[in-house]
Amino acid sequence: MNIPQEQNRTDAELQWLVQSFLARKSSSVSKTNVVFKDRIVSVYEVQALGPVAGESDGRWLVCGDLPFVEFGKVELNTPEEAVALYALILREWIYCTSRGIPGDFPEVLFVGTWEPVQLSPEYGSWLGPRLTYLDWNVIPRIGQRILHPEIRMKLRERGLPLTLEELDMISPQVEKSKENRKPE
Repeated sequence: MNIPQEQNRTDAELQWLVQSFLARKSSSVSKTNVVFKDRIVSVYEVQALGPVAGESDGRWLVCGDLPFVEFGKVELNTPEEAVALYALILREWIYCTSRGIPGDFPEVLFVGTWEPVQLSPEYGSWLGPRLTYLDWNVIPRIGQRILHPEIRMKLRERGLPLTLEELDMISPQVEKSKENRKPE
């Protein structure tokens, strides 16, 4: 299996991949717009023409140096909510898939080939640190814009900070916990 390495994609490369991803679905896209961008994750707002002329189907496309996953905008009001839900779902996908537990997950596809990902230890070890980066570097910076009550509750259940202040309060506890685990 070819596990992709971290990519520092240019905006043009990422835009091309977004168009490639959407084309595979034969979506009639009227517009894509980057609405959130970080080192490894971006969110595009996608407006596709719906089944009725003039009707649009708004979606969030979470992408970057991660598998691309789409979410409808009906339940998610902000791109930050899409990033948080993405991190939660992919963590659960890794957990369930690695244990053979069935689940209702979005399609997880390799970037560029758009083939379904079959979870392997190698792919899990590639994806895990990226999700950890989202959990501890991105979500605390965007947490105040995550208003969806269920997403906030799930993040809290995982013990994740939703603000930089909470992260600062947790960090000394994490460091002290690490010190207590050092072998003597």
